[in-house]
Amino acid sequence: MKNKHTIGIGLKAIVTFVLIWLMSQNLIAQNSRLVFLEGGKLTYTPYAMKNQGNAVNKLPDFSHAGYMGGGVKLPFVPVVKRLSPVSGDNTQAIQKALDEIAARPLNANGFRGALLLKAGRYEVASELFIRASGVVLRGQGQGKYGTILYASAKRQHTLINVLGDTTSATTIEDAASTQRITNSYVPVGTRQFNVADASGFRVGDIIYVKRTPNQFWINDLGMDRAKLCQDKESCVGWTTAEYTIGHERVITAISGNKVTINIPIVDVMETKYGGGEIVKVSFPGRISKTGVENLRVESAFASNTDEAHLWSAVGLFHVENSWVKKVTAQYIGYACVLIGEPGKAGANFNTIEECATLDFKSQVKGGRRYSFTIDKGLGNLIQRCYTTSGRHDFETGSQVTGPNVFLDCYSDDTRSDIGPHHRWSTGILFDNIRGGEIRVRNRGKSGTGHGWVGNTIVFWNLTSTKRNITVASPKGGNNFGIGCTATSFLGGGFWESQNQPVVPRSLYLQQLKDRKGFQAVNRVTLPEQRTGNIYELLANWKGQGALVKKQASSTRLTSENDPTLFVSNPFTNQIEAQIDLENKIYRVTVFDLMGRKVTATTINQNRNAIDLGDLKRGVYLVKMESETHAFSQKIYKQ
Repeated sequence: MKNKHTIGIGLKAIVTFVLIWLMSQNLIAQNSRLVFLEGGKLTYTPYAMKNQGNAVNKLPDFSHAGYMGGGVKLPFVPVVKRLSPVSGDNTQAIQKALDEIAARPLNANGFRGALLLKAGRYEVASELFIRASGVVLRGQGQGKYGTILYASAKRQHTLINVLGDTTSATTIEDAASTQRITNSYVPVGTRQFNVADASGFRVGDIIYVKRTPNQFWINDLGMDRAKLCQDKESCVGWTTAEYTIGHERVITAISGNKVTINIPIVDVMETKYGGGEIVKVSFPGRISKTGVENLRVESAFASNTDEAHLWSAVGLFHVENSWVKKVTAQYIGYACVLIGEPGKAGANFNTIEECATLDFKSQVKGGRRYSFTIDKGLGNLIQRCYTTSGRHDFETGSQVTGPNVFLDCYSDDTRSDIGPHHRWSTGILFDNIRGGEIRVRNRGKSGTGHGWVGNTIVFWNLTSTKRNITVASPKGGNNFGIGCTATSFLGGGFWESQNQPVVPRSLYLQQLKDRKGFQAVNRVTLPEQRTGNIYELLANWKGQGALVKKQASSTRLTSENDPTLFVSNPFTNQIEAQIDLENKIYRVTVFDLMGRKVTATTINQNRNAIDLGDLKRGVYLVKMESETHAFSQKIYKQ
């Protein structure tokens, strides 16, 4: 008989082998030292910026990103008008219907109604516009049998424009209200600072927190023309006026001259680099609570490199608290969803989810194939999106201020890199993104002088399938690569846990849970997101119809025009249906295996849970019926 010592050594060897294998398969994760779970909530370790020693900064709370500031379920707006496709150009009919809905009064919830485009192919020869709050454009599916908008115009344009009133100034600053920030150092992650005189401000005021850089900051970063451009004629050095950037915030408390704001600071302000100030600001003409959902956009094109055709499917400009969901764009040249910029109008607190970009048609070079891009705006959440053959698939433009979040997205066949693209974007979280090369760095004299692309950029549990992940940090700032997987890692930024994921799986979702509770997380996620990454789900989906996971333990039954039925097999007490195509009533009948009806009820979008807790253990058949559709599925009660 072997002695206990020998058995102990053998057991230790087996345990060690199993642990190493699990780590190699990314099946277990470890804690980050910078932010980690303690007692079920995140604890933050203060850090210093590059070339500095004052460890007073902390990672900001990104959970404010998303519709209505995060954690709010996207609403279902009742249909008030319906259209079917006709032969020839449908632009005028669709626009007329949208304008008619825009003329309706807002209801108590801030909505006017939805236009339902019934399944079919609609030629659209010009742009469409949603110009009023509370208007929704909805189709009957983003797959090939759903609602297809065929953009036939042979010129670059954006097909669906959600556009506030930009006929006059979209941003008005009250210059007389300006007050300097008196702190010598305002760290990233804080929500409080002092100003010279707060007496002119009130709780609820919308303000810009402005970082006001001086020439010393530009020179210290090497962004002055002499260092940045190196005699490249088309390159432009940075200027203090251009990089005085306003971060929109709301005052939540005032005590003496101490001001508290709703969302943390994402870009450090320090006196030696010019400090900062606050000023009251307003945004006349900005619209809200609009949506584009459940449809497919296809572009006409003459060849794989043709560029005289549809450029972007959906654009959000001068808009807040809105959404684009379940939209697939095919054969375009630039973006499925473009957030902000044309005319310099931003878009804030919007959710983009379950959207896809397929089969780009354009040259493969600069200014093309930016699948999901934020050019101007804060508080935007892009989640559960897929793209293929893009260049900069999940990207921010120049001077974009956060928080903004890219969560649980998949990029296939990436032709360039993912990340902030140029000129000092701040406060961006890339959380569980799988794609090609992923980088935050100093792009130097690229373009007309891209320089440092950003500060407070967080790469959290990302996976690069080709080349490398690069994280570099500017002097006086910091960028982060935590729990990332790649073939190689470049840059002198903050690195932690390379090729080993960290917990929590999603920083955004854990921050949201800490701030608003687990119910808020449940309202904005799929069940699959709450248990692991969804790369396989997205790769199998590719924007074709409903996002469905097919496995024995959980069934989501759907057809292009039906609701989605969530059943955890076996289930315990209830099943749930997601009804978001049309404001219908479905009759639900449950039968036992002898064909006997055991219960019946009706459900709709507002009452979609079916309580089956009283059923005995066993196998049942659930049947759902509407006036036009019917389907059934076996369910298992434990």
